[in-house]
Amino acid sequence: MPGRLLACLLLLTALGCGEDPPSSPALPLPYALEESASGVTCSFPDYRIGLQYGEPFGIVSLQLKDQPWDFVHPQLPVGDWEWFWFQEEGRADTLKAKLIQPAWDPPQIQTSPAEVVLRFRRAEVLKPGILLQVEYRLRAAEPAFTIEYSIDNGSTLTLKNPYVMVGFPGFTDHAWINSVANARSLRQPLRPHANFLEEARDQGLAEYPLLRDDTALAEDRPLKGIVGISLLGVTYLLETTYAPGPGLRRIFSAHVNKPGYLTSHLYVSMEDLAPGAGQSLALRYELTRL
Repeated sequence: MPGRLLACLLLLTALGCGEDPPSSPALPLPYALEESASGVTCSFPDYRIGLQYGEPFGIVSLQLKDQPWDFVHPQLPVGDWEWFWFQEEGRADTLKAKLIQPAWDPPQIQTSPAEVVLRFRRAEVLKPGILLQVEYRLRAAEPAFTIEYSIDNGSTLTLKNPYVMVGFPGFTDHAWINSVANARSLRQPLRPHANFLEEARDQGLAEYPLLRDDTALAEDRPLKGIVGISLLGVTYLLETTYAPGPGLRRIFSAHVNKPGYLTSHLYVSMEDLAPGAGQSLALRYELTRL
């Protein structure tokens, strides 16, 4: 018996039993990831995106490969979370948080050859136990990504009439933008203006709407927010899509021209959120060159 046991042990040792398998070398990622004290920049084969969690919070740079103009306004982001508010049960006043301002934790980052995932969180928002999260999933193989905005009500309160305003696609530099669209209509600058900045200056108005869509819930269809840059025979489009889910009371999207920038956002009123309940919105972004 001792001889057989010794032979078995020698055989197991020869086979490498009990040892960790040899590790294979990590595959190089098909993109570059740069982190700073207040943001992250990802350079993919077809596009480049810069995210910031200082002031402001959101996407502060977004361009297709070889695109000479940035979609994003220099001081205001795309894919932002502008407002969150609700009424406290039993009270008439509204509690509000402007989330484009800094207070977000540095992101949790996950990388794989297929995508980069960045998760931002902001705890104790307006009341203890209320947690907000934003998750960016950036695709490596195509110029597209998703943004999911989440509210988790870990408080002891029912949040009455919660409301959010998020980028759709967000703030853009209307010195270059010369078309906006939704799922129903297209709007271009009034002649002879080459872009919406020229039109805004000539209108002399503090702000005025370009397009609005508030019928998606009734028609059970997705909303779209599109901004376009056309120059020298090339058109660059940034398109955002949202398919409404359950738990919503009202939604609408709007492109609004202001003197300093163009704002394109999604406005969502939700059903009350009881303690322990949550709600999320998932938006898809896609960049296209025509």
